[in-house]
Amino acid sequence: GCVMWMTRWDAAQHGYLEIVQRKVTGADIDLRDHNGWTVLHAACLGGHTRVVRWVLLQGAGVNLRDNHGHTPLWFAAWGGHIDCVIRLLG
Repeated sequence: GCVMWMTRWDAAQHGYLEIVQRKVTGADIDLRDHNGWTVLHAACLGGHTRVVRWVLLQGAGVNLRDNHGHTPLWFAAWGGHIDCVIRLLG
């Protein structure tokens, strides 16, 4: 479909789990974009618990900081995404 052009970070931020899975499987789960974000940062910013859960199961780095020093937990808390916060702390 028309969303396949998305980057892994866009897909994570918008909750497209299946696209994230296609783009990340077999690749570095903690690959960073120009902001220093991983897919976990992006999923937490968007508040997409399904993506967060899957990315964590793939071994994503929970404590990695972006270019401004923010962790995925910071994005989840800042956005008020309590389910994501719980997953990250669990």
